[in-house]
Amino acid sequence: MEKAVTYYALVTGAPATEAADDVAEALADEHEAALADDEFRGRGVA
Repeated sequence: MEKAVTYYALVTGAPATEAADDVAEALADEHEAALADDEFRGRGVA
């Protein structure tokens, strides 16, 4: 995870702390989307 944050910071030019926040937010969004997809497909617990 730390390598991903460092890479994101280098690519975007954002400070590492801002990049870490961006990566964490993107992961949370992805997790939320996966849960919604699972619920829609009847694979998860509603």
